[in-house]
Amino acid sequence: MPRILIVEDDPMIGSVLTSRLSEDGHVVQLLTDGPSAKLYSQFGDFDIILLDLGLPGLDGLEVLRAVRESQGADKGPSVIVTTARGQIDDRVKGLDLGG
Repeated sequence: MPRILIVEDDPMIGSVLTSRLSEDGHVVQLLTDGPSAKLYSQFGDFDIILLDLGLPGLDGLEVLRAVRESQGADKGPSVIVTTARGQIDDRVKGLDLGG
């Protein structure tokens, strides 16, 4: 089963995602702030990162940039960006950074 890193600062969303994915047999780690996510995602062994953009301490786009810079655009985990942001610019930045 894939190892999944969830980066979500909303306690309810993080709890539901962690619970459901764990029930399905995935190994799941939940982090709730940008600086922890940046450090953990660069050195952790994950297949998938579910990444919120609106994080305390460091924006999710900066976390994504750091992951891709440390592991390369073609290597490392798949990153699925989750956000309530509606601006097209944010979506384009996330895709350009490898999400």
